[in-house]
Amino acid sequence: MATWGTAIFSDDFAEDVQLHYKDLIAEGYSSEEATKILVEQSLKAEEFDEEDTTVFWLSLAAIQWKLGRLEENVKKIAVEIIDNGSDLKRWDDEPSLIKKREKVLLKLKEQLISPQPLPKKVSKRFIPQTSLRAKDVISYRLQSGKYIILKVLGIEEEWDGSKYPLFEICDWIGYEPSFDKNEIEALPLLREPWENGKLIKLAIFPKGKKDYPKEKVTLIAKNVQTIQEPNTPYTLLSWKELDYTLVNNYKIK
Repeated sequence: MATWGTAIFSDDFAEDVQLHYKDLIAEGYSSEEATKILVEQSLKAEEFDEEDTTVFWLSLAAIQWKLGRLEENVKKIAVEIIDNGSDLKRWDDEPSLIKKREKVLLKLKEQLISPQPLPKKVSKRFIPQTSLRAKDVISYRLQSGKYIILKVLGIEEEWDGSKYPLFEICDWIGYEPSFDKNEIEALPLLREPWENGKLIKLAIFPKGKKDYPKEKVTLIAKNVQTIQEPNTPYTLLSWKELDYTLVNNYKIK
């Protein structure tokens, strides 16, 4: 689990708790039912330790209060964690951040003991899906009218059911690509334009129902051999960000 700041939700696990809780409420579960499910799935898993436990209760209390559904037992546990300082133990190796985290926790406690807002409606979250499969090949029309070719290394799947393709990019740009399978496999791959020149991998997802440029994407081949392994590291971005990224990061126009 990664942590990138001292804020309550600047943590992968805290974000997961927040999203999962909101998803359960959106599906019609009561707050108590959602909490029980989260406890069963998270806290009772063998790989979680004391640090994960404090993150769980603090993030759960924070999102419950925000949505006007703070349960008394969740509030009690979160306030106790703040008062006894147990969450601060995981910041022992970064003393410069302890004070910042302490301020965040005191602010959260002040919020939790204050009157919470009225219950808010939670809409179902958009969960990205894809019809593409590993070893599919697509052409993508750039803003200039030219095309590039992307090969699907694999399909990334998240805990919430999100599915989106991971691509490698062929080092080709032109008009109306009409390559056959063997010609596509013979194309070199695009590399980063800076010193290390690593091969590029992009995982691309739609941010919403309308964020898929179907008029710019064409499936041109299937079952084509790929070069790279479908694993991290890779760059994650939305389809809306693709043209900007291609132009500004990789000089593709």
